[in-house]
Amino acid sequence: PATALCEILLPAVLCLTIVLGARLSEREAQPDMMYVPPSLEDALATLEPTSWLEGATNSCAVPPLEIYANVSAAVDSLLDREAGSLALVPENALTRRLRDFLMDQAPSLAPRIHGFFPDEAAMERAHVRGKVRLWAAVVVRGAARGAPRGFVIRMPHEDVPSTYTSVDRFAVGLSKRFGKYYSSGFLSLQLALHEFALTEAGAVTGRARGVVDGARE
Repeated sequence: PATALCEILLPAVLCLTIVLGARLSEREAQPDMMYVPPSLEDALATLEPTSWLEGATNSCAVPPLEIYANVSAAVDSLLDREAGSLALVPENALTRRLRDFLMDQAPSLAPRIHGFFPDEAAMERAHVRGKVRLWAAVVVRGAARGAPRGFVIRMPHEDVPSTYTSVDRFAVGLSKRFGKYYSSGFLSLQLALHEFALTEAGAVTGRARGVVDGARE
């Protein structure tokens, strides 16, 4: 009887412990300032590679793409490993402008821009079959002659945090799970894409305004 009772109670106790731990972790609160540098000087100091390269923090400034490309190239050289390439999908006038923009904003990244793929399936086949080692792929949504409607950044799953959960329930203090967004270069690439989208939107607006003004004249 005692053995049977233990067999019944032990799983229940274990389940209760897990549920209780999860509920307690949800109640942990952190001050807002814990997630941001307290001053501009402190924010600039976080651009040091040691602050973000290891993915050990979620509260530093996003390094510009040129800085990330320089540092990651140095690390790859030090570790004697091949640097991954950047692919653009698909090939059209818009993605060609994006390639030129990235090469201008981050000259150190230029040798790593592999080129274009007609679609995501072709890109995936090339990566899986080892024809090209990709660091990232940017899939552009939008008309070739207009401003992009959106981007999809694709990276190897081991380089970025899991997106199945948005909260690290079992972290002690500030979670370090999402620091990979810095160390992988995801945020640096995203920042550059946002700048490109704003540039394109301004150019499209300017062209449209010129047409209207010309019609009025």
